Amino acid sequence: MIAGHAPAVPGSPRRGPGLERAQPGAARCAVAPLALRSLPGARTMLGVGAAEASGDRARRGGGGRSARRGRGGNPAARGRRPRIARSRYEISAGGVIWRPGLDGTVEVCLIATHQGRRWALPKGHVEPGEGVETAAEREVREETGLQGRCERRLGRHEYRFLQREDGALVRIVKLFHVCLLRWEKGEPTPELGEVDDARWFPIDEAIAQAAYDSERQMLVKARAILCDRPAGGP
Repeated sequence: MIAGHAPAVPGSPRRGPGLERAQPGAARCAVAPLALRSLPGARTMLGVGAAEASGDRARRGGGGRSARRGRGGNPAARGRRPRIARSRYEISAGGVIWRPGLDGTVEVCLIATHQGRRWALPKGHVEPGEGVETAAEREVREETGLQGRCERRLGRHEYRFLQREDGALVRIVKLFHVCLLRWEKGEPTPELGEVDDARWFPIDEAIAQAAYDSERQMLVKARAILCDRPAGGP
């Protein structure tokens, strides 16, 4: 269940201490409950690659995370034109789960994949008949061990990646809905076999750690909502 494009910053993002509380200069926020309302989603078309796809759980038969991560190799990356057998459209949901930190700061939980080298938002496949908000709450709970309540949608973005299925190269076009969830209970407990780590970060540090541009933008939007509203306001 975890997000095609390669990390925006060359190399692997550093692994932060995660459990540290506010650092000097960290965002200081009023953290009263939010009113439920939606924002129009930002649609981002991204290039071919399997990096962000590794954040999603495969709900189809076979494949699993290894297939989603494109470990069979990407012909385009080797300078040859890939021969794509077919394309498939998928929908995933997840989001930014947050809690009040010390001294009015905000903390958010990220998950690590790729042997702990990439920090990202928890996410996964939307089941048939399942709503986006319900799927986001479930995926966050399964990947992080944290129970949260969806307060609003932050937006959405679309990305593409290639993966091998039964020896054929398949183009996956995925629409990722990102929600803002308020933490209710639980401590970070990464899902065994799916997630390498799950940690709370001060929101400024989470933005710096995020491996993908699109997710970093969602974290920035969450910070604006959580930190720039009047104290005690919705």
